[in-house]
Amino acid sequence: MQANRSAFITRLTALWALSESGLGGLMFAFKIPLTGIFLGGFAVIIITLIARYSSNKWQTIVRSTLLVILVKAAASPHSPPPAYMAVGFQGLAGACIYGFLGMNRFSAVLFALLAMLESALQKIIVMTLIYGKNIWVALDSFFAMIVKDFGIGENISFSIWIISAYLLLYAVWGIIVGFWSFRISKNVEQMAADVIEQYHHYNRTPNIALPKKKSNRYLKWLFVIITLSFTTLVFVMQGMADTALYTVLRTVAAIIILFVIINPLVKFLMNKWLSREKQQHQKGITEILHILHELKSYVQPAMGISKQNRKGLSVYKGFVSNLLILSLFHPGKNE
Repeated sequence: MQANRSAFITRLTALWALSESGLGGLMFAFKIPLTGIFLGGFAVIIITLIARYSSNKWQTIVRSTLLVILVKAAASPHSPPPAYMAVGFQGLAGACIYGFLGMNRFSAVLFALLAMLESALQKIIVMTLIYGKNIWVALDSFFAMIVKDFGIGENISFSIWIISAYLLLYAVWGIIVGFWSFRISKNVEQMAADVIEQYHHYNRTPNIALPKKKSNRYLKWLFVIITLSFTTLVFVMQGMADTALYTVLRTVAAIIILFVIINPLVKFLMNKWLSREKQQHQKGITEILHILHELKSYVQPAMGISKQNRKGLSVYKGFVSNLLILSLFHPGKNE
């Protein structure tokens, strides 16, 4: 049984690495909405399952996290530092919570909630670093102009409502994922036989190749330009040309500092650390890379089986369960 647990942990770590280094591309091909928030929840479920099969939860989750970061660096070398920070936080949070509180429904929900809130806060913090507080001031001013004639009140902070709603969305999703991950961790073995049987009867078409991750830097720059233009326009309409000019100059300066100075420096330091860690964990990295190709081949059948039995949003829930089961109890394993 211990050997099985060790193999399960290795395969779960490989599946986590797959989700971080390319599963998003396949999910986009399957037209799965909200890929970012979906992948965050998927990582939470995988970490919960790693905790389920671990005797030393802290040590095992930390090791899996390190291996995922190393594989992600090898497979997606151009990933920005915040992407590694998200993986690192998820792993350390899972290691701490499951290591000290054990495996139960409360710890699963607490972990999922913290992981999803960190993901949301990271995006808000990065946005504020780039644009400064003026973006939130512009949102409030724009909203005030709209509601002025309706007598709703000019003291309403629209930016606070936006941020609160955004955090609430991630918090609610975190709670849902927490309960779901705990239920999956308890029932995954019982569901395995049925999914494996469906896999055998599934009329497989040629597997979709994992698409190369296309650079979305142009879309990111377009978002920056649109947001900056909106903020500047609001201040110009209010006759605040000095504030508009300051916003433009500050944003340009922040982008230069973040992407020309800080980002390369952090990447340089990370690469030095990763190269040292890579030598110490070469065996684990090789093992995971060997498994990755096999796990990719289960993505399409997992979705196909789910679409045969489910409809609506339930398809994506079935997709996750099927992919986990096929990855852990794949047909060739015991044959």
